[in-house]
Amino acid sequence: MHFKCLSKRLGSFGLAAGLAMIAGAAIADDGCGDFQALSGSIAGMTLVDHTVYANPGMGAAISFAGDDGIVTYFRYDLGMDRISERTLVAATERSVEEMSVVIHLLKGEIVRLRQSGETRRVNEVDVHDVVVISRHGTAMNINILGMGSDGRCIHKIRYTPNMSDVGRDGRNAEGLLAFERFERVLDAMSVYFCRETCLTEM
Repeated sequence: MHFKCLSKRLGSFGLAAGLAMIAGAAIADDGCGDFQALSGSIAGMTLVDHTVYANPGMGAAISFAGDDGIVTYFRYDLGMDRISERTLVAATERSVEEMSVVIHLLKGEIVRLRQSGETRRVNEVDVHDVVVISRHGTAMNINILGMGSDGRCIHKIRYTPNMSDVGRDGRNAEGLLAFERFERVLDAMSVYFCRETCLTEM
């Protein structure tokens, strides 16, 4: 997947952390947004929210929070029968735009936005990362957004670690630790990254 238009349109923003959007979805065999959390905790974090959106196309979300941070997994189909690469790119753009709005409402400033350039295979879904680094006063925060699709549903995960000194590019020791934790979170939540029937087959 290429995010050229995303970089062009949003690359000047910079990403601010402190973002904590919470939403939860459970997976069943009859829709992208029809699912429940499979566990009350994951990767040392506790389930804190399960949201089913009024618009069926926006699906549902589940959130887990703990001392290390907060993670939210979203699953939705935008009311479409199939999700194309173009649709996924547009959904990624919108997700970053929504993050930027929240960051600015929290008096933050986005200082860096980048795509990792890597694709991770998470269960049945190829996941692409977008990294958002933001400044709140003297604190430098990070949000990591993972987006992917199985062709039928969009899978989105947003991880905000409790860190305040990740540097402008997220490559210092604290920033690298954030990515290590994100990898652990992805691994722990990989069961959700599958087609709508897979969890009913467990």
